[in-house]
Amino acid sequence: MANELKVAAQLGFARGDIAAELSSGIVTADVAGTDVSRKTQLIGFAGEEALDLGDITVGGFVLIINRDSTNFVSVRAGSGLADLAQLLPGDPCLFRIHPSATPFLIADTADVLIEYVVVDL
Repeated sequence: MANELKVAAQLGFARGDIAAELSSGIVTADVAGTDVSRKTQLIGFAGEEALDLGDITVGGFVLIINRDSTNFVSVRAGSGLADLAQLLPGDPCLFRIHPSATPFLIADTADVLIEYVVVDL
């Protein structure tokens, strides 16, 4: 079967006379992998934690959503690396994981619950 994965991203801004919008449209991809995982993970405030990828070991697409109502969580490209993305309450983060990377997350001021889907490519 072809084009099993569908990904779309859109960002729009408008204030007064200033506006900008960008949309990827729907991007499709063949999936050679055999695993998909939808989970929640509590990211503890005590330190960074690896995103639990389960049996997915060679990259994949991931969508992470911060489900906390108050606190933010940051995403890192690996352990001990600088913060790459900051997810405020309700924020999404969509990306393709590099095959040699393991995403790490770190909570700001309290534990943060995230929900995510990862698809093995």
